[in-house]
Amino acid sequence: HDDFGRALVLLVTLNGRSISQNDLSESYVRYTARADTVSMQGRRDFLANLKHLTGSLLSRVIVNAKSEQLNLFNPSIGDYVLHRSATDLPALRAVFASLRSTASLRTLRDLAKNKFIVEVDARNIFHHLLVTADQLQFVGYSSEYIALAFNRLIELSGALDASNLLFSRCVDFVVKSDCPFHFLDVAELMIWAHSKQLILQVAAVDFIERACQCSPHSLELERLGLLLGSLDSALSLRATTALEKASIEYFAGAVHDEFSDSDVFESVNPNDLSDAEVNLRHLIHKKLEAIGIATDDSGIDQIVQAFDFEERSNQHFREEPEHDYDRDSYRGGFHIDEIDDLFQRS
Repeated sequence: HDDFGRALVLLVTLNGRSISQNDLSESYVRYTARADTVSMQGRRDFLANLKHLTGSLLSRVIVNAKSEQLNLFNPSIGDYVLHRSATDLPALRAVFASLRSTASLRTLRDLAKNKFIVEVDARNIFHHLLVTADQLQFVGYSSEYIALAFNRLIELSGALDASNLLFSRCVDFVVKSDCPFHFLDVAELMIWAHSKQLILQVAAVDFIERACQCSPHSLELERLGLLLGSLDSALSLRATTALEKASIEYFAGAVHDEFSDSDVFESVNPNDLSDAEVNLRHLIHKKLEAIGIATDDSGIDQIVQAFDFEERSNQHFREEPEHDYDRDSYRGGFHIDEIDDLFQRS
């Protein structure tokens, strides 16, 4: 394969998960237009390269009439590509700067965690990504992407100079952007920025109110609670109300996921479920306390009413059927023998 074909495989590999054909095409155009890739040799045409690679190194899945997803044909291809490119810092920097996806940022952090690349190289790449976004005035970037890159840079650096104008501009972009639906990393950046006095308290309050409209999950609620706890009480009343409402709505909707049957029915008599409600109320109180919410009984009642005690107790106290372990072992062994035989024939 020529340089352009290898570039496509590298882009898909370092994205870390399947990528739409449109996103891959845009990443490919950015990569091949970079000053440090002008010496590439081969056939540039995106569709021709994609057709050539599909079925051998890449696989294509049609999601619907307007969307196709690309992935590696075999995971072992990714292992090979990573080992080849792990020491090529300029290539890694060029690919990650071209992808602009949150999935690629997580891949970059995983590469450092798993020692494919040294942490100092990962730190340099994350810094390069923020510099590139700043040079482009953040056009085409999401606040989620910038926040995730920023947080990973903090993680790898230990500390950042809050007076650095690059970091101030990154924070300013995130603060002024719409709150993304998945905002965990944005919330973490807001906590850091507020601790460094890079944002006003009124901006933090505004973010909490906007984030509470995005159906936050448990971890996001906890981050909002941390941010709220750092604000002056005089300014935080509106945000407190919004966070309390969002927390009750979330736990009422996810009550069976957030509160395990084993905890709710611990030491409970199957014929008297009153203690189960007591247990659940205690668990709810602990969850809300972790977020920093002190709701009244009406809020807890709303969550309790969403829990199906009868159905969940029937499942929890149901006797497990006896297993015929000899029969199960025989079936499992037969299946494994078939697989072994298949590889022997191959």
